[in-house]
Amino acid sequence: MSQEQRMNDVKAMQWFGYIIVILSLLVEVNIIRPENGPGPILGFSYLASTGIVAGATITFIYTFIEKKRKN
Repeated sequence: MSQEQRMNDVKAMQWFGYIIVILSLLVEVNIIRPENGPGPILGFSYLASTGIVAGATITFIYTFIEKKRKN
């Protein structure tokens, strides 16, 4: 696999992490919260909290990999 292909994969995974976080927040705001009140984890539901943590972790890891490869 070429270096350019690997960097494209890293960028794709970063965007995947961003999308997971955004979708988790949209699910929280539009589907879960209106009828149930505040959630158990900092006001978020378990589903949204899991998505936020997973998306942020993916984004952080692949941002770190990208910076490491550039150096």
